[in-house]
Amino acid sequence: DRVILCSSFSKSLSVDLRTGWIIGSRWENKIQRLKMITQLAGSQAIQIGLSDFIATGNYTRYLRQRVVKLEEYRNDLARTLHTHIDQPVRFTHPLGGLSMWVQLPDGTDTLSLYYKALEHKIVLTPGALFSSQGSFSNYLRISFSHPLSDGRVNAIETLQSLMLN
Repeated sequence: DRVILCSSFSKSLSVDLRTGWIIGSRWENKIQRLKMITQLAGSQAIQIGLSDFIATGNYTRYLRQRVVKLEEYRNDLARTLHTHIDQPVRFTHPLGGLSMWVQLPDGTDTLSLYYKALEHKIVLTPGALFSSQGSFSNYLRISFSHPLSDGRVNAIETLQSLMLN
């Protein structure tokens, strides 16, 4: 009775839906009051449409198709990293999720790499952001939620050159 479960459709369908759910256990009434204070009501049309989408089996079908696409995007990113990064790079091959955890050579400071990359309009996520002790300074998290475009390949090539400077 001390667990609050929160979830949404923002990762599986669209961040624009802003539709999710919460099971508040013993705090259910307080959560409902807070919800009313912060947002009187969600879009009933979106909720009904989403409910129909799930009830007809379209959500399950969509998820199966999406998993296949994400695996393709993940594999494309892995091949691109192997092809365009000339230094030893290790990374996870996640079975789920939307991101790959990339380990660059020891001594690579991905936080300073982040600032160099910004000058080239490249945004990356340094590993140190995922540690309260400053660990993972030579790691990056790279999303594969979208197809690998020429622009992303160019960004990886630019990261390679920035790591050498």
